[in-house]
Amino acid sequence: MTRTAHRTVPPIICLLILSGGLAAQEKDGSNEGDPEPEAQLLDDFGSGMRMAAWALEGQDHGLDLRGIWESAAGALYSEKSDEGMALYIDDFEANQQREELGQFGGVLKAEVEAGRLSEADAWSMWQRVMGDGGGSKEEDGGDDWNRRLADAAGTGNLTSIRLRIPDAGNVRTLVTPEFLERDLAYFGRELELDAAQRAVIEALLVDYVTSYEARADELQAAIRGARGRLGRVWMRERATEAAANLDRLDDSIDWARVRERIGNEVPQGEKQDWMYGAIDRFQNSYVTVRESIERRRRELERPAEGDVDPGRVLQMAIRLQADRPEMRDALVEGMRLVLTEDQRTRLDGIIDQFILEQGRIDSRLGGSRIDLELALAEALEGTRPTNEVAERLDEFTLELVILMDGWTNARIDRERSGLELFVAYDTGGEAATDRLDRGHARKATTELNAAIAVRDRLLLAREELGEELARTDPAAAERFRDLTLRQGFAPQLRTRWAERALESALECTLEDADRSRVLAELSLAVDEELVPIRQQAVRDRIDSEVRVARARIEDLADDADEGARLRALGLEAWREPAGDRFEDLDRRIAEQLDLLLEGDPCAESLPLRRGTRWQDKENADLQKGAGKDGADKRKGADQGKAKGTGTGKSTGRSRSGGKGK
Repeated sequence: MTRTAHRTVPPIICLLILSGGLAAQEKDGSNEGDPEPEAQLLDDFGSGMRMAAWALEGQDHGLDLRGIWESAAGALYSEKSDEGMALYIDDFEANQQREELGQFGGVLKAEVEAGRLSEADAWSMWQRVMGDGGGSKEEDGGDDWNRRLADAAGTGNLTSIRLRIPDAGNVRTLVTPEFLERDLAYFGRELELDAAQRAVIEALLVDYVTSYEARADELQAAIRGARGRLGRVWMRERATEAAANLDRLDDSIDWARVRERIGNEVPQGEKQDWMYGAIDRFQNSYVTVRESIERRRRELERPAEGDVDPGRVLQMAIRLQADRPEMRDALVEGMRLVLTEDQRTRLDGIIDQFILEQGRIDSRLGGSRIDLELALAEALEGTRPTNEVAERLDEFTLELVILMDGWTNARIDRERSGLELFVAYDTGGEAATDRLDRGHARKATTELNAAIAVRDRLLLAREELGEELARTDPAAAERFRDLTLRQGFAPQLRTRWAERALESALECTLEDADRSRVLAELSLAVDEELVPIRQQAVRDRIDSEVRVARARIEDLADDADEGARLRALGLEAWREPAGDRFEDLDRRIAEQLDLLLEGDPCAESLPLRRGTRWQDKENADLQKGAGKDGADKRKGADQGKAKGTGTGKSTGRSRSGGKGK
């Protein structure tokens, strides 16, 4: 993915420049229907380029006509050029998601071509992953696109996107303070601070956050400046190349002969008139465009305000990473000076919970969001744990804090290696870029191994703590196992369509005793059947997630065929674990409900199954007789489905993503 981040920058920038220019025309044009002079000049130039393509057809001219036109556009809309890189950075995540969903479409196509999937099954699978519509950002708008992706990931699909290695240049962990100003309320409540203590701790916390965010802002500004500088280097090279190609184009075409050819080959009429006019317009615009390209090239040779040397950016990141633990320790030690002995003991536990909670927020691997302390408290239902259970919990907490700190450090190391790619990728030649790719892949592997270590210790602690709890309270142990499983694997344990449909049917048919009895029996049978399917889904997720993540990392350093390993996993990289069995159960329940509710208005109250809305042939029976209101009602029910029953966070703090840089 790092290669994609840098080798595809140029065309993306050009498209952004052009779209920005066209938007400016619509916004700033004073006379309706009159294009700006630059737009008209570019249109005239484009007409001539199309004529040049016609004139050179069949010749081995070696000219990049599209590249020449794009460079001209960049020169004519030079005021938009510097915005291009910033827009590229902001939009890169969505661009990557679209590219990966394109890979998913490619996998489905390959499955159909190999005869392993029918076209109807492939389309249904796409719909189940992306929901009704399954459109793109351009079709549905950015917010809807992001909502679809989040929804798909929340239902257990899109493993590949869920486990994506954050983009090169993304230093989200490094620039996020470990504590926020809003944490003061939590400190005050948990430590029972008096007014004097609260005032001191507030001052310490504000100073920590202000200092950290100032350095984070400086680093991010430097990243933008360094990347903008490299972007201008590329644009200057493109302008130089475009000028040379434009000269070659003018030397390669004898426009008098082209006119003669038009007269001989094109009948008189509007087409011939347009072709003659295109030549005239091109020749009139050529000099202006050539001058604009040369002027833009000279502008790009001058240092721009905000330019930053990439080496300075890397040094800033190294210093912030080195100072990060010291800044945290200084804050904590300052707080300890104003606390009593009992409060200092409680503070140590609070800091541990901060570390664990932030890890749970950031984790993506199944099982990594288990909160042992909260699950134990809820399982015991207000009673105190035995000394043995409490001691085991303390041991696990200490081990997990150490592992979580190691994972955080590994993430920052990977962010720093990605930052080196982001700001220095195009400056060191092929050997240097290969070295950076391999180094980034190694850092990503270390990060993944650290995340797996946290996940595995949580799962083992869940088993060991459950066994210890079962010695004295088997019922509490069973509740504990269920709660932790739901915390760690919410998508796999979420309420399924079959359950919601049966519940809806039961509510609607309460007055029909015989039908309600059949539905109740069917509901119990579904509950029993779901137990082993959910267990398989959990096992599949534990196994497949690591394979998907490793395939993605190995693809980072593969120049031969980037993405080959991920594609080789096929549908495993995209489909929900145990998805076949869940879907088979939903299908069978849908068929039985069709029979039970045939001709009954209750059939229209059933929630719509994901991915069935546009399957007219196979699912006409589900849509039959449903008017617009009924369809809207079912769609609303489907969108309101349960997404699992996670039990919250032990510290009661909300740290969803930090500062959002």
